[in-house]
Amino acid sequence: MTPLRELYEEFVREKTKNASQSELDCLLHPRKYPVVWKVGDCSCDPGKTPECQASCLFNAIKIGSDGKLSINEDCVGCSACIDACQAKKLVASKDILPAMKAVLESDQMVYALVAPAFIGQFSPQVTPGMLRSAFRRIGFDGMVEVAIFADILTLKEALEFDRNIKTESDFQLTSCCCPMGLG
Repeated sequence: MTPLRELYEEFVREKTKNASQSELDCLLHPRKYPVVWKVGDCSCDPGKTPECQASCLFNAIKIGSDGKLSINEDCVGCSACIDACQAKKLVASKDILPAMKAVLESDQMVYALVAPAFIGQFSPQVTPGMLRSAFRRIGFDGMVEVAIFADILTLKEALEFDRNIKTESDFQLTSCCCPMGLG
């Protein structure tokens, strides 16, 4: 069996062999790439606190001594500043564009993986089927809720347990990600 470290290194080599230097730099140093971009100079009244700065719960927006607005690494991408900027001088990062390009150009099946909490992210009128259809319309082959992998792991480990544990003194180390698998 190939050790996990070797599998990981092979995966990284394969996935990054055609990546540009800027793409690699973005992956390796995400703090250098803000999640909110300035697309123009602030046109707010210099005597007042800009709405974007006032709306930032993380104090990530600063006004320099030169009067220029900057967004620091405390930005979490909540987009409150984008919504508050009436001049529309702030926009969300476009990191999704290279990701969607990869999805659309893939010669393999590509699935959107969603966390179990996705159901609470939208109004009750948005059903899992609607979300799956939306993902399909933008290029994904389907949608999978990631908790299913915890179920698969639990089943796999239960089968291994059944195969390996024959007596009370037998031992098996497990890597189950869910407490329900222990017990």
